[in-house]
Amino acid sequence: PGNPSGALISSETLTRLIEICASKKIWLVSDETYEYFTYDRAKHVSPTAEDGVINIYSMSKAYGMAGWRIGYLAYPPHLSAAMLKVQDTVLTMATVLAQKVAIKAVEYGADWVRDKVKSLIPIRQKIYEVLEPLNPFQSQGAFYVMIKIPSILDELRMVDMFANDYGLLLTPGSAFGMDGYLRLAYGC
Repeated sequence: PGNPSGALISSETLTRLIEICASKKIWLVSDETYEYFTYDRAKHVSPTAEDGVINIYSMSKAYGMAGWRIGYLAYPPHLSAAMLKVQDTVLTMATVLAQKVAIKAVEYGADWVRDKVKSLIPIRQKIYEVLEPLNPFQSQGAFYVMIKIPSILDELRMVDMFANDYGLLLTPGSAFGMDGYLRLAYGC
């Protein structure tokens, strides 16, 4: 599922992207942040970290560790020296505590995460039910709802109003290049 909308990519489209990138000698960087957050029997497809593909994984999202800022990469072995050079220039690192929590999360495994995602289903259904008159974008992944707002409304003023008047925090779509939308998160 993609960020910011939670939209899923088909395996056919992914295969075509890999082919296009390979033909142009461009690396495909695949964001696997929401790999476990799928609904309605949708399947997440992920490219293999082979020549031309780098996968980015986030423990922060996948295992509900928002704020811990820890993740990992999967890449072809021949990139190891280059990746170490990049890593050497990164001045901040995940704390030892965050690393230990991440190890425990991996030990609990994907089934633990999938159970947590199942608990989001009734929340997701209720949100779509309530927002149905606004025709929200219904994604099959992540934990966001993208709400299209009428063009006469200013999204930043809407975000401010919802925060101040209702205690509801929304993100303006313009933060993601989706002007005219508001993003509502329903799970972390």
